[in-house]
Amino acid sequence: MNREPTNRAFPDGGLQDLSGVTDSVDVNTGEIIQKRNGVPQPVNHLGDGLERDLLSFANLRMPLGQSGKSEFYAFGGFSNRVGTGNGYYRAPLNNRNWPAI
Repeated sequence: MNREPTNRAFPDGGLQDLSGVTDSVDVNTGEIIQKRNGVPQPVNHLGDGLERDLLSFANLRMPLGQSGKSEFYAFGGFSNRVGTGNGYYRAPLNNRNWPAI
């Protein structure tokens, strides 16, 4: 299993405050180029980091001869999973938000 680290400290240039204003953020370095948003520190990278899982399993039962009354049994499996790990986020002006909260 390989899980990349989660970075929740990176500012999001797409995050709008309640007035619809966003910051200008360098997407490569995470630096805020121009602070225009009323949210003091808009960080919202949600969820876990990227993941890559390779899983396998096997089961084997062998006795065949010398009065083991025969038997050979085998079973196995393989799984490959790749995930982005992001959680669901709603911006402040999303119409699915409950404004009272």
